[in-house]
Amino acid sequence: MDLDRLTDLIEAVRGRIERHGSLLVENETRTRTALIDPILRALGWEISDPGAVVPQYDIGGRLLPGYALFARHDDKPAALVETRRLGATLGDYRAQLIDDVARGKVDYAVLTDGNDWELYDMRLPVPLAEKRIVISIAEGVLSKIALDFLPLWRRSLATTRADKPAGPGLEKVLQFTETNPPDVTHARLLDGRFDGAKPIQGKWDGMVALALAHIYDRVADVDELHRLSGVRVVKGQKLDDGYKYIKEKDISYPGLSARNALAAIVKCAKAHGFKVSINFEWRHNEKAMHPGRRGRFAI
Repeated sequence: MDLDRLTDLIEAVRGRIERHGSLLVENETRTRTALIDPILRALGWEISDPGAVVPQYDIGGRLLPGYALFARHDDKPAALVETRRLGATLGDYRAQLIDDVARGKVDYAVLTDGNDWELYDMRLPVPLAEKRIVISIAEGVLSKIALDFLPLWRRSLATTRADKPAGPGLEKVLQFTETNPPDVTHARLLDGRFDGAKPIQGKWDGMVALALAHIYDRVADVDELHRLSGVRVVKGQKLDDGYKYIKEKDISYPGLSARNALAAIVKCAKAHGFKVSINFEWRHNEKAMHPGRRGRFAI
């Protein structure tokens, strides 16, 4: 998931609401085309793929005004998305959608007018209001809005198994900083930036390589790089003992656990005042800090 691209798109959609809202409020099709479909595509849902997105899905004899999203090749949708014209009163349609989702035994429900989005994780054993994340495109910090959309990412829904116990689902992304760092043991990297650059490899090792390369560009000395990063970097190619090679810099570094990788990334960032943002997800492991939850670390 490219969160920067999603954030840019949300900003563009916000601009369409501001500039063309008077046109979009007249018609659901206009709303869907200009506001809703672009967001779904950015989240991995190709509207033109009938194997993934089915418009006007028949749910118990009612044709859903919107889409059924199929994350895997099976008969049950991962989510139902009811779409309404911009400015519609979503509360008028909420009860019917929730009833449809319950009748079809679908795990996720989405109700939107293109600006306001209501995302429901129906697996959670809590009152309806607590199953919900509310998003407003026109208000709030863009990067925060992008994070709130992550539960609707196709890859996320594809890896959600119906036989898993109801978990945190659509709970909001946990926020961390240098003063309250997360324990990322048993966590996988979703997306990251170091000084605005993305890692070539979307794993913790990729973020470490990116951070080390940035520092090496400034110090050009492996001993100094070791001192600043805490990583035992060596000059040249070394592939034994779990080492990884950064060909462009002709240096090698040892593979690190997720926890040690984050520590090294933070040291590199602090050494020269670089900004870092990392989005990650804990695996469903009882030893993880927050099993199944997503987190964001930024300095």
